[in-house]
Amino acid sequence: MLAKSAEKSNENYVLANIALASDKLGDKETAKSIARKLAGFAQPSSEGIFWKSQKTPFYGWGKTADIETTALILQAILPYAQEKEFDSLLARGLSYLIKNKDGYGVWYSTQTTVNVLDTLTLIQSRTQGNAKNEKTAIFINGKKVTELMLDEKDLANPFILDVSPYLEANENTIEIKSVNNSSLTMAQMVATHFSDWKDAKLNSSYFSLKTSYDKTIAKIGEEITCAVQIERKNNVYGMILAEIGIPPGADVDRNSLEKARTASNLSNYDILPDKIGIC
Repeated sequence: MLAKSAEKSNENYVLANIALASDKLGDKETAKSIARKLAGFAQPSSEGIFWKSQKTPFYGWGKTADIETTALILQAILPYAQEKEFDSLLARGLSYLIKNKDGYGVWYSTQTTVNVLDTLTLIQSRTQGNAKNEKTAIFINGKKVTELMLDEKDLANPFILDVSPYLEANENTIEIKSVNNSSLTMAQMVATHFSDWKDAKLNSSYFSLKTSYDKTIAKIGEEITCAVQIERKNNVYGMILAEIGIPPGADVDRNSLEKARTASNLSNYDILPDKIGIC
């Protein structure tokens, strides 16, 4: 019954669920046949490979639907990950999932996020035994600076490496490479840096924002007066919506905002824990 349904359908989302259901019911032949069919529908991208879907039963569409569908298909091909025809698909599909997190570190919707996390958990449970002999090398500007053993116990803690002795004055390239050429090894690099406001290149063709303070050091309970000047640089009509950050622990004087609303073009304001929104 499921095999016949799979033959009639070319919908990636539907096929993925039929493959998963077949595998659960013990029909490995149908599950693998669908996995091969889905392999032919994979689409390459700069982030790996993915499977498209117009929409999902949970109202996902666009990239959200593609991510959810890709996650389900990776679950369907996971039992055959050791086979050559599926190994690359799994690695590149996993790359697509990891590189498509949204700004909050999840995957756009609850349903999609749950499916992606299920996929990542399944992949980890299937491959964690292979991590014992895994080696990773770190290259900086083309030069290998260290090698790391990826032991299961060590993976619970971050590796800390001071790279400052290897950095050059201008651009630098940091690479993390698998010594064992494992296609399932994934790495994420997070970099932060600080630029002084006086050196920051801030140039907006739309707005000018200036702030000034009567003092920058104060005792507990002492008032600090902050003046904010927002100006539109062009003559286009419209409303300005601005967010002004509030330091941790600061209490905003509502009377000053009420005076500003009465004496200026400020129409409304909203005080939040970390900022003031005005329009």
